[in-house]
Amino acid sequence: MAFVDKKVVVVFGATGVQGSSVAKALLRDPSASHQFHVRAITRDPSKPAAVALIKKGAEITKGDLEDRESLRMALKDAYAVYAVTNFAETMDTVAETRQGKNVADIAKELDVKHLIWSALPSIAKFSNNKLTLAAHFESKAMVTDHIRSLSIPHTTVYLGAYTSLILSLLNPVSASPPSYNLVFPEPVNAKTKIPLIDASTDLGKFVKGILLNPEKSLNRQFNLATKYYTVGEMVNVFKECGLHVILQIMDKGAYKAALASQGLPEWFQEDLLQVFQSAEEFGMYGREDDIEEAQKCDECKPICERCRRNRRQCVYGRPYDSEHEHGFIGRVTTSGLSAVTLIADPYPSPKNGTPGIQLLHHFYTNWDDIFHIPGRDELASLSQSNSLIRNTIFAITACHLRHMSPGILEHRIAEHFHQSLAIRDFQKALETPGRLLGQQGVDAMLLAALLLNMIAFTLPHQENSAEKDPRSSGSPASLNLIVGVFGEDGWTAARTSRRPHSLDIVPETWIRAFQLKNDSSSCDSNVDADPNDVLRPAAIALAYLRGIDPSQSKIFLNLMFLTKIHGDFRSFLYNKDERAVWIFGYWLGLMCRYEGTWWCEQRVRRDYRAVRMWLDELQLGERAGDDGLYWKAMMRELELAPVFTPTEH
Repeated sequence: MAFVDKKVVVVFGATGVQGSSVAKALLRDPSASHQFHVRAITRDPSKPAAVALIKKGAEITKGDLEDRESLRMALKDAYAVYAVTNFAETMDTVAETRQGKNVADIAKELDVKHLIWSALPSIAKFSNNKLTLAAHFESKAMVTDHIRSLSIPHTTVYLGAYTSLILSLLNPVSASPPSYNLVFPEPVNAKTKIPLIDASTDLGKFVKGILLNPEKSLNRQFNLATKYYTVGEMVNVFKECGLHVILQIMDKGAYKAALASQGLPEWFQEDLLQVFQSAEEFGMYGREDDIEEAQKCDECKPICERCRRNRRQCVYGRPYDSEHEHGFIGRVTTSGLSAVTLIADPYPSPKNGTPGIQLLHHFYTNWDDIFHIPGRDELASLSQSNSLIRNTIFAITACHLRHMSPGILEHRIAEHFHQSLAIRDFQKALETPGRLLGQQGVDAMLLAALLLNMIAFTLPHQENSAEKDPRSSGSPASLNLIVGVFGEDGWTAARTSRRPHSLDIVPETWIRAFQLKNDSSSCDSNVDADPNDVLRPAAIALAYLRGIDPSQSKIFLNLMFLTKIHGDFRSFLYNKDERAVWIFGYWLGLMCRYEGTWWCEQRVRRDYRAVRMWLDELQLGERAGDDGLYWKAMMRELELAPVFTPTEH
């Protein structure tokens, strides 16, 4: 079906947790992609996350919730809109209300047929004004009231707490043995019920069902949660997964002090306290009697008896009978808190090593220190179904833990255990013919190869300046992890060696294939890098490195390649830009020339083969015109990289 025959669904927050979940669900599902054309809205269409959506088939349009004219352009010819505001970005409730009303007003003006609004209920309303300080709930509720006043065909969705939030509430108590407190403020207790949702995975399924069944969803409210959990049940789930967790209830003063230490303003401290108080006294969405009859749901029961009785789909549990097994909001395959713990719970962990759930908690809370790239929740979700990715991120996370807390044997055991499993999975995948492995299997191998090497890849902008020695950066993800392996002499030699800065030594084929030029396109650090700025220094460094004699004493110079490329090279790799992947693969091929180093023999060769397999699947040499000719030559060079013979520059 041509684009002009499809209904346009505008998705705001397309590079965030909610919007990306919705966009990807619509793009992935055949029934949805056949009917709907996804127009993803972002303030910066050049973001790597936006580019990744383009590759999946979305249209990317620039839009700003504060700019009503840009909203008119974004909503032009739209059939439906998924609207979400990001309170965490500004911490400004007035601005959030204004932004939500802007979308509603333009949707009304342009006759949008279905506005889906990601809201929160008014705690002041259902508490009879007992609790009036939950400002970030009230700001969204004001938008909901505005939408209703405009009589726009709409659906309101109230999301439960993100499952990742529960991980952030774990407070480390001791490292050996590892133990945690699960911290809540009073009056929360072990029996307090909180709805949880893995938004990155499940939200899109819910919204897809809402769009596919407008006759059942228009002008209704849905409380979206995978499952209700008591706080005590959360603690038990962690314990069942091998993590020692104790529930800690803090008095309000101590809890506010803890929030203040994180830099949160006093008004927001009171806001959060009242949200938790509301969860205990009134439920997250208010008591049933405060909800209109047509919208009622027994939130606290796994299967809603009211919905069963009225023979309708319930967002909180199973369909009421087998006839409606594929209920209109879509089946949710995860199960509440296990959406977070699923990676750790049913899969093997070393007997005396760090438990998987602890690794997962560290992965969530230290993501930026380890990788400095987007996609945390996507990666965690992928780990649930792919053992290679799961064991890869567990091995890297255990390595990060080991360097943050030296001397703890459990972390070292976990690192070697999961690394051995990842190598096993990698080898098994490499031995499987590509046609049997499928595109997903090839993608998984490439992703594993990228992640395994990213722990040493270039530091973010604030850490990779010439004045700052990465050994003292304070980031365990920096080169201080490998200085100890290759020695201070190698580090000094690499730091003092002179490297070229122009394209003079870069092969002409590379320059043409990557469309490189010597000048930089932008000096503004706040603007996303031009591909030339990202690829040029990497190509220059690579051309220099291939001229190095592959002796053991020179291996550290090759690793220095990782620190001399642009800070956004990671994002280009993560979003599978074929030019960045080729550069990465060629570097791995050059590293294959080194013998007698465990890393080169045990890992680099596998990673190199995975990159080649992935690029072969793209059939870059079959492209039309000169582009295809250049890429055919590039793929031949990549094939010969492990046996490249250096010549004098």
